[in-house]
Amino acid sequence: MTKQVQQFVLFILAVSIVTSVVYHVLNRDNISLQKAQQYASNGRYSEAVSLYEKLVANGVHSEVVYEGVLICQNALKKPEKARGALQNLIFQNKDAEPTRLRYLAAIALGMGEQDIATQQYRKVLLARPDDRSARLGLARALARSGLYEEAVKEYRLLLGEIK
Repeated sequence: MTKQVQQFVLFILAVSIVTSVVYHVLNRDNISLQKAQQYASNGRYSEAVSLYEKLVANGVHSEVVYEGVLICQNALKKPEKARGALQNLIFQNKDAEPTRLRYLAAIALGMGEQDIATQQYRKVLLARPDDRSARLGLARALARSGLYEEAVKEYRLLLGEIK
């Protein structure tokens, strides 16, 4: 190889290395998020939650990150941390569309957080009074909270017995 060809190859190699480094520095959070999602999907919740929590510490406060923390903490049987992630997720979605609020309410109900579920289902029903799924969820949350009279009222509304 001639000296010019060697210099050109070294130049291309240097550009490749610099480009790779810059890409990883600029996309560090996206790369961490992808890795966390991959770990979570493979059941490696401890590793995933560590990455998700580093993202939060780095200032990444997105729904995807909080949802990842919630899923991992639930899987790791850490209810207080899962509840905190759920509250952060709800805060991030305070002005979300009713479908998203209903989803968050269902997660809360599944976690045994009836008060949070009740609050979210009521928000959905304010926007969509005819949302049967939200009404059923509200009735379930009320029943699980021991508020049987209110639950029966919601079931009766759902069945069309009262208006």
